[in-house]
Amino acid sequence: MLRLNRTRATTLALCLFATALSAPGLDAQGGMEFEFDGATVGGKVTAKRAIKIELSGSMRFDAVLRNDRYFDAALGNAVDGSAAAPLGWDTDPSEGGGDWFLNPWISLNIDTQLADGVNAMFTLETPFDAFQDNVGGSGTGRTLDVDQAYVQWMGAFTPDLTLSVGIRDYAIDFAGNGEPFLLDVGNAESAFGNPGPGAEDFGAPMAPSSGLVGTQEAAGFLGELNMGDAELDLFYFTLNETFRADEDETLLGATLTYDFQTDDYEGQVGFVFFDLMNDQSSSVWTWGGGGHLQGYRTGMKFYGEAYGQFGRYVNNLTGFGRIRQARSFALMGGVRYQLPGFQDARPWLDASYTEVSGDDNGDDSKNGNFISLESNDDTIIMESAYYGYDIDTNYRAAKVKAGMNFSEDWSAEGVLGFFELQDNSNGTASNNTSSDKLGEELDLTVHYRATDYLNLSFGTGWLFNANALGVGSNASVTVFTAEIRF
Repeated sequence: MLRLNRTRATTLALCLFATALSAPGLDAQGGMEFEFDGATVGGKVTAKRAIKIELSGSMRFDAVLRNDRYFDAALGNAVDGSAAAPLGWDTDPSEGGGDWFLNPWISLNIDTQLADGVNAMFTLETPFDAFQDNVGGSGTGRTLDVDQAYVQWMGAFTPDLTLSVGIRDYAIDFAGNGEPFLLDVGNAESAFGNPGPGAEDFGAPMAPSSGLVGTQEAAGFLGELNMGDAELDLFYFTLNETFRADEDETLLGATLTYDFQTDDYEGQVGFVFFDLMNDQSSSVWTWGGGGHLQGYRTGMKFYGEAYGQFGRYVNNLTGFGRIRQARSFALMGGVRYQLPGFQDARPWLDASYTEVSGDDNGDDSKNGNFISLESNDDTIIMESAYYGYDIDTNYRAAKVKAGMNFSEDWSAEGVLGFFELQDNSNGTASNNTSSDKLGEELDLTVHYRATDYLNLSFGTGWLFNANALGVGSNASVTVFTAEIRF
């Protein structure tokens, strides 16, 4: 990621934010006027070469409270079953005690139309990296990263082809749930957080990754070919540039999606095949697909995704040689039902099942952990990569969800999830116990739409009977969020 000087970044953010709030809908030839410390500054914004410039963005503040039991969780090392590194952000679990903090976010989007069919997009935002202390009260100041910077050419060579070059977010969500199950590069951590066997193998997840959201970026090329109801994407991205020969993490592949719609239903089906490389001699190939089907009259939505993997996880590891990607897979599926006859309340129910393969033997030449660039934060504690444990491999989950609108401005939803280890036959994937039970989680979230620009939410999650994590009693995470979008 590119990083701006702190003073210049702050000045740029303030100017752009003030411009966007004081002049919504401002085009490239419009005027602006705003005040700083009582002094009025007037002037005209003129684009030197661009046809149009659009500004958008958000400011978000999370107040987070986690109790002391949250920090007790750890998985086994997949060798002898002893506890590995804690899943939370605790460097010394023996100290005890909970934690609360305020985490601010800033995001600015600058969409520049350079010519007919040619756009340049820039996104500046505060990075989320718990290990770099980019949270409120850290004392290190606030930085802005270049999250996106790419040029998009629509109608390149042929009217149906769009080419993008640069750094951009790329995600697929065949299930249509807003929680990418396989690929969301801009909101993922490294898939190769565990580079070796033996003492370096922490079972599942492959390495504690909570707090490392967005440490990957898709820098490269994307071609999108429109074929009517179908679209073919071809891409090559560098995810982690090391500036060393044959040591970069890269992603090469293709996706094919097909959208369909009738008077009774609509949906999408998609297929993907890509090569995720830890270096130039290690390749993990992923194949599969999924989709969703939404009925207009029945209120039913069916969704699911399934993937398999094969290849070389590591090619030349001292003492082991090649480590093969073997017997690794991931699948999820469910049904969502919107109850009829309640008008604006729109109550709904959802039931789903997830299984992601794992590995309970960290002392051999095979890796069974399914690896991905997922961004599935469906539950506050177990799956969230922001303030939870980010369990994303070697687990099963059965979840029941429900929600409804109480008014035009108020809504709520709840989740009850049952989690267990997928592979723990010899007990080494759990925390010094033979139990497979990761626990039961109960979440409740309430949303309030204060204005067209301001949204508030309160969410709390509680985890019970997490025996495999070494947490026998309840752990909790509570998050209050205020977000302004413009």
